[in-house]
Amino acid sequence: MATAARHFASFDAALKTALEEEISGETYFAAMADAIGGKEGDALRLMAAMERETVRLLTPVAARAGIVIADQATLRAEGRAEGLDTARRGWDELVRDMSEDFGAYVEEFLWLRDAAPPADRDRLQFLVDHEVAIIDFAHAWRDGGDDPMAPLRAYLDRAACV
Repeated sequence: MATAARHFASFDAALKTALEEEISGETYFAAMADAIGGKEGDALRLMAAMERETVRLLTPVAARAGIVIADQATLRAEGRAEGLDTARRGWDELVRDMSEDFGAYVEEFLWLRDAAPPADRDRLQFLVDHEVAIIDFAHAWRDGGDDPMAPLRAYLDRAACV
């Protein structure tokens, strides 16, 4: 059963949650990359880089909103622990989760983008786009596509230009 999108009381609450999850997400994917290795690890390292770039793009939005982020060292430690735990479930389970459950994040991020001040919507579109790239990767990987990492690299290329 696919994961349902969460609902937030406010834009600020949703942005704080999203940014904190992106911070922990970098070490989540990096830990899995180290544990799994191979081509799968290469994909996970790209995802860790995507999380880092998304944090970079969202940080000014959070600052303008006056959002204070939890201790980043704690968030990173939590992400690493969760990544190592998830890696034990195996690659196939992880790709299934990305393919079937990560759509809930897209729904949350679309709401967040639409609730944002107009000046911040372009940056919040990157939050949406990074999740879509991971889902596209998962579908391509499961389908045996020629270059399943192409959506991940394309996102990183676009983000680097901002």
